[in-house]
Amino acid sequence: MSDAAKDAIAAGAELQDTLLGQLLLEQIELGRDFCLFWGDDFQNLPVLRNSDELMAIISEQLHSDGAWNWEIYALWKGTGASSA
Repeated sequence: MSDAAKDAIAAGAELQDTLLGQLLLEQIELGRDFCLFWGDDFQNLPVLRNSDELMAIISEQLHSDGAWNWEIYALWKGTGASSA
């Protein structure tokens, strides 16, 4: 799912238009906390409480040609999809 989102973003799509983005937004709407991490690197994750910030950082990570090229890191502790 992340590979498909990465390809779509590289082609100009928005994360929320991908299956991964839709899944993340659905979990936010349901009020679920979740953690995204690569391998055993789960410490000092960016903690996000605003859905716009979450989508932006995941998009940046998927679009990056740097260290985050294939990795997604985030901790969602939000309560809903509305941005604050």
